[in-house]
Amino acid sequence: MHQQARPYGRSDNDFLGDKARGERVERAVAAMLMSYGLSVEVVEKGTRDRFEDRARFSDDGLDLLVEGMPVQVKGRFGYAFSNVATFPFETARLDSQYGWDRHHDKVVAYLLASGRGSGVVAATTPWRGVVVSTSVDPTRGGAIREFVDIPRDHLMDIGPFVAWIRKVNEEP
Repeated sequence: MHQQARPYGRSDNDFLGDKARGERVERAVAAMLMSYGLSVEVVEKGTRDRFEDRARFSDDGLDLLVEGMPVQVKGRFGYAFSNVATFPFETARLDSQYGWDRHHDKVVAYLLASGRGSGVVAATTPWRGVVVSTSVDPTRGGAIREFVDIPRDHLMDIGPFVAWIRKVNEEP
């Protein structure tokens, strides 16, 4: 079983609600990482007041700068997990194929944040075990789309992620 994309409407109100929720998740993840003593900056994405504006702000894929390194944050709303052991799926959905193609070479990690818990798990470079799956995307009117997933056993808990990013930051 793998994670399904979360459905949302296409109205401006739905979009703004999802945008606000995503920004809250980014701030919560930033606060968690700062509690470990990491330097974290939430990247300002500018104003997006309508659903149609979303593409103008999605090119860089940056949500956080952690120790100066770009990180993508993905809220996994509707799912509860506190660590890798409690992640509820065999694979973790990192991004759509479209988003992956635009972002994976610009970020050092994807952080997946539980929408119904306090858990955060990480997938980091080098990208190992990444697979492409095809499923219905309810956010795009039920279109069949490709997604990039990673096996659960290639994820890491927040403590090992903190150690990993510190080590990577020290490398020349």
